[in-house]
Formats: sequence, structure tokens, C-alpha cells
Amino acid sequence: MRIVIFLILILSSFLGKSQGLRVDGGANIIIQNGANLIISGNGNWTNNGTANCITGSWVRFTGNAAQVIQGSSTTAFSNVEVNNSGVSVQVGRDISVLTTLTMNQGDFDLKDYVVDFSTTGSLVNETSARRIKSTDGGGVDGFGTGTITATRNNPSGNVAGLGLNITPSAALGNTVLVRGHERQAGSGTFAGNWSIYRYYEIQPTTYSNTDFVFSYFPAWELGVHTDGTLVAYQRVQYYWGGWGGPIYWEPLTSVNASPNASSTTVYNALSANVRVTLGSDDTPLPVQLISFTGSCLENFNLIEWKTSSEFNNSHFILEKSFNGSDFFAIANVHGAGNSNQIQSYTFEDFSEKENINYYRLTQVDFDGNSNISNIVAVNCENDYDIKIYTNNFQDIVVDFINAPSNNYALSVFDATGKLVLLTNINIENSYEKIILPTSNLASGVYFVKTISDNTINSEKISIMKN
Repeated sequence: MRIVIFLILILSSFLGKSQGLRVDGGANIIIQNGANLIISGNGNWTNNGTANCITGSWVRFTGNAAQVIQGSSTTAFSNVEVNNSGVSVQVGRDISVLTTLTMNQGDFDLKDYVVDFSTTGSLVNETSARRIKSTDGGGVDGFGTGTITATRNNPSGNVAGLGLNITPSAALGNTVLVRGHERQAGSGTFAGNWSIYRYYEIQPTTYSNTDFVFSYFPAWELGVHTDGTLVAYQRVQYYWGGWGGPIYWEPLTSVNASPNASSTTVYNALSANVRVTLGSDDTPLPVQLISFTGSCLENFNLIEWKTSSEFNNSHFILEKSFNGSDFFAIANVHGAGNSNQIQSYTFEDFSEKENINYYRLTQVDFDGNSNISNIVAVNCENDYDIKIYTNNFQDIVVDFINAPSNNYALSVFDATGKLVLLTNINIENSYEKIILPTSNLASGVYFVKTISDNTINSEKISIMKN
């Protein structure tokens, strides 16, 4: 016969100093509204059964050594108080806190677990002396993957007290806000760099550009960075030439006034999950070179590249090779110096051409440091191409590269197959770029076709309106 134990707590304290609370399988503990369960000493919360924390109840950790919330069963707490004079209260499994997580003394270590505030929970009374953090198994800050999540409808302000104050330009709809403390790795040539020990992720129903103020604790969360030099970064991906570009950290125009940094999010392919963090100019996160391409035209090779950001960038050296190993310089192109905007560069190579030509790019800083790009091959044996893509998910762009001179019918179909745009284009030159405005088209997936007497080309694209 199964025995179910009902324990109703209406007193302030009843636990042994070092045992804590243990609810084994088959047992059910009920903490009534207004009741206080105090876990002292080095006692833990261990739930292997069922724990019902009625709204208005409190579980208070008042230990003098590390205390752990653990067990095979999750717990939905109403109110949790951290008042630990020892190391911290640590999370040993996923839990929920549906009213308040109150910080009075000691840290709350998420480790590798999720604390869900759902639609009603909030963080109260956090300071640098009693803070949320995530450590690894050795207790090292910034290496735990744990997060706090909160769900709100059309959020604004300091959502759930998590330290990110947001002002969306339009309603975000039902939104999940995530706060994490795992340091974020840089990308591309900056893969060895790291952010501070905090990041936020906004997961909206409908994206809108959002002003935000990002709070941090200078004494504990900076890592290798220096306070006062911080820059906000957003994880982004753009599309170039119809293909998905790299995912990288884009620096945002921001203001750092310790202990806050303020900026505005930008729209991109990852806007369903807007992740922001803080780094600095001297230890940047983003990759500078996000595209490097070449095309063989009738009289010259067109070399193009784009950078997401530039720091201390003096110039680029463009090199060429006929065999892919022996390179020689053919151009020196000035860089933008310092920039947090996308920069575009082109070079027309009229020098001698082989059937296949190889190019690489060296970026040189003002202090003489340099980075060499990957090698791109430009094939002049089979140089006919029609590229269909979008300009940052807005207008439709069609590049005709050595396409046969002809009249082309350009048609656009929506996801249901309905024709929504049709135009005729007369191509006479070896390279022509056609831009089709999409002001009358809604956000969505479209199929673009170009048809001539002897060629048919098609491409699937996405249009996203701000």
C-alpha cells in the first residue's frame, strides 16, 4: 500500500541544523500560505517526491556553508530567500520561483541549471555583495551555463528585476527574457576573446528595435575587461548574395556609464532570439571580415569584401596568384580606421587573367599587426552567373554576371505560388545589378525567377520588414 505523507508547515522553524529537508519518492510536502520553512546550517533542499509550495509561502536558506537545491523532482517555489553567510545557495536541478527570489546575504549560484520565473516571478534586492552567478564544477565564475528565464507579455522596463531595462519601439508580444552568466566567446579572428560574465537574450513574438540599459557588477563580472571601456555587442547574422553569412558579434553604438551600458538592438536573421552582451574595444568580440568574393567579368575580375566592424584598421593588401600558392600584391586599399558599421569594398582587377585566378586579403592595423583572409578562386572558364538575393531582407537584388545579352522576365511568387510582381529587364552589359523595391510586399518567403529565351534561374528568398 502506498503511503502519502502530508506535512503542513505553519511554524517559523523546525529543521535540524545540518539535515535540511528531504522529500523521498511517494511523499508529499505542503507549505501553506504564510508559512516559513527555514533551512539553516549546511542543510539542503532535496526533493525526490512532491513539494507543494502554496502561493505566499517561504523557503528561507539561512545557512553558514554552501547549501544546494537538488533532488530528482523539480520544485515550484513561491518565495525563496537567500540569507547564506557562507559560500552561496547553489542550484542542483531546474526549478521555478513564482513570486520572489529575495537576496539578503550570499550569492545564488545557477551552476548549469534553469530557474524559471514564469509569468509572475521576480528578483529582489540583488547587489554586488549578494548576486546571481553561474560557476562550473570547480567554482569558477563565468563558466556555468545556468540561466534565469521570465515570460512577460509586451514587456518593458526592468523585466522581472533581472537587470535589463528595455524600451521597445513597438510591442514585442509574448516574450521570454533570459539572463545568463556564461562568458560569451568571440567569433572569427577574435575567437580567443571573451565577453564579461553576463548576457541577456530577448525572445520576442514580434521583433522591434529595442533600447536597452544593461546592468553589471564591475567588481565581479568584468573578466579581462576594464570598467568604463565596455561596448555592447549583439549576436547577428546577415545574408550576402542570397546565402547566409557568418554568425558573429556586432558592436552596437553604445554608452558605458558604470555600472550600466546602453544601446539599441538591430534587426537581422537572428532577431527571434536577440542576444546581447558587453565587451570592449581592446578585447573585441566580432569578426571583422564577413564576406570576401570574386567574379570574372568580360574585361576584369571584380573583387568585393565587407567588414562588420573595424578597430585600428589602417589598410587592406589585396594579393593575387595564378597557382594558389605564390601570391603578389596588386592593390592597397585604405580601411575605415574604427567603425561599428558594415563597410563595403570593391576592386576591379584589369591585370592579366588565367582561367582560374586566386585572391587573398591581408588586413593591417595601424600598429603593424595583420591578419590574412581565406583564399577565393575566380573561375573565368565558366563565368556566367545570375545571383538573386536581398539587401538585408528588404529589396530584391539580381546580379547579372556575364549573362547573355537578352530580355529577361523577372517574376516574384509568394509562398502559395501566387504571382505578386512581374517586370521585364533588358541586359546589354557584362555586369548589371537590378534592384527591385518591395514596399508593397509583406514579410515572408518568396520565389524569384528570371526567364529568357534559353535560361531559367530561380531562388528562394526571405523578406522581413522592420
